[in-house]
Amino acid sequence: MVFKEEILKRVELNGGWKNNHCHLDRAYTINNENLSRSQISLQEKWAMLRELKTNSTVDGILYRMMKAIDIQANQGVTYINTFLDFDKYSLDKPYKAFELAKEKTYEKYGNIIELECTNQTIEGVIESESRDWFHKGAELCDNIGGLPGRDKDNIDLHLTTIFNEAERYNKGLHIHVDQFSNPNENETELVLDKIDEHNFKNMVSLIHCISLNCHDKEYRESIYKRIKSTNTNIICCPRIWLDRERSETLAPIHNPITAVNEMLNHDINIGIGTDNISDIISAFSDADMYQELVILAMCNRLYDIDKLVKIVTTKLW
Repeated sequence: MVFKEEILKRVELNGGWKNNHCHLDRAYTINNENLSRSQISLQEKWAMLRELKTNSTVDGILYRMMKAIDIQANQGVTYINTFLDFDKYSLDKPYKAFELAKEKTYEKYGNIIELECTNQTIEGVIESESRDWFHKGAELCDNIGGLPGRDKDNIDLHLTTIFNEAERYNKGLHIHVDQFSNPNENETELVLDKIDEHNFKNMVSLIHCISLNCHDKEYRESIYKRIKSTNTNIICCPRIWLDRERSETLAPIHNPITAVNEMLNHDINIGIGTDNISDIISAFSDADMYQELVILAMCNRLYDIDKLVKIVTTKLW
């Protein structure tokens, strides 16, 4: 590509790539045996992951984490925030592996790469055992994670639970919202309501926000203004939802990606993430940061190198 060399140089001068969202504990778990199952829905994949997490060992997770970290380091990534599963299937194995990975990364790269973690709530936070594991992860991790779609029958309680925990520990929240490119989703709005309720400005990062594209422009603009007024961050993972299955649901024409081009008009803080890396959720994703940038640019018709470099080199809280 004509501009690739220039972009890579400018990324390096701006402190390197920042991967604000990924799942290192599940990286490189796709194989010939389970590849065909990558066709199933995300909700089915959440359930299927239970077997993987039960059978994984700390050493196995550590090996996969270090493979991903090495690949990212070779690209010039200087910050990685990974979600870690905490539930009755994974136990605290991902966190133990992560702590070892931090030691190994420091031995190998010194202070070049900063690693942080966020607890994943893939089993929800309402059922008692899942809630116990959520509390343990919230105490140990740098940030607190949320996945309101996992408790879709009681999203309000899910959000109340994670906001209460974030207030308790004074930690930032990283919340998956509006993933399914569906006009019936309004999780971004619900989170903004909770931010107002808890007066929790400057502390929240929202991951995806893709379903905002499915709403009319007036609604989208009203949400962007609220995102900006609460100083809420947006994390775009460009590649992850390109394989969204076909639907007969009618909505404004859009690409299955965060509406970065519209959000920039409101000066919203935006960062980038790879999300899943070569696992059952995203079989062909290889954590190539430059390709993530290209997809972001093309799907948003955003060919402003200054803006692109700023996005991919921004570390979000």
